[in-house]
Amino acid sequence: MAERIARPGSRLQRLLAETTPYDISLAVITAVVAIPAALRYFNDGNPAVGCLLVACAAVTLILSVTKAVVVWRAKAAKQSPHLLECSLHALYEILLLAEEGESEYQHGLRLTVHVPVSGRDELQQVLDYIGDGRDGKRKAGRRFPASSGIIGRALREKEGFAASRKNDNYTAYINELISEWGYSKDQAEALHPGTMAWMAIPLVDQATNTVEGIVYLDSTDPEFFTDIRQTLAICACAGIAKYVTQA
Repeated sequence: MAERIARPGSRLQRLLAETTPYDISLAVITAVVAIPAALRYFNDGNPAVGCLLVACAAVTLILSVTKAVVVWRAKAAKQSPHLLECSLHALYEILLLAEEGESEYQHGLRLTVHVPVSGRDELQQVLDYIGDGRDGKRKAGRRFPASSGIIGRALREKEGFAASRKNDNYTAYINELISEWGYSKDQAEALHPGTMAWMAIPLVDQATNTVEGIVYLDSTDPEFFTDIRQTLAICACAGIAKYVTQA
């Protein structure tokens, strides 16, 4: 599921995760002390104090369970944030080194990862763009309908795809996004106008044939994703998929 690829926890989450054994011990001690004491107060005709002790024990147990869940989620996602980002940095440099040569375009390459959310009806960007030097950087957290775009196609068909703009005219580009890639007009206009080529590669769990995430790449060079670069990206993402689904 998408939970395999997560953003790093906050400092508070990490603090809670590190103190879990102490919290569990405190909860057990509280229950051992509070419950017999509460029973004595009930038997002595003082139920208010007994109820207070039981409530304190219950709150302590609830907090301990909550912290235990934080720990579990942190462990479940331990492989995903910073090491996944590191692998994208490596892929970024590999693609830049491949087929070095003169071009009238700046490469403008950037990479990120999207995961299926909302019952797999949407894809959410979970990493800030790597290599993004453009104005108006797109941050993690954005969501896209799974029915549109090259990332949506990669999710549905479980294959990698590459494409490029057919012309430089912005109005024609918006119409292209609407007619060929399933975006609404508002969604199309929200995309970066400088993008000229795209690539999307699914991270498929071979055991379940489920897409756990999509590596998305784009460039301001319409000819950036050559056959060699596509092959390199697909091979690298096969390794990333094994890491994500088997770690």
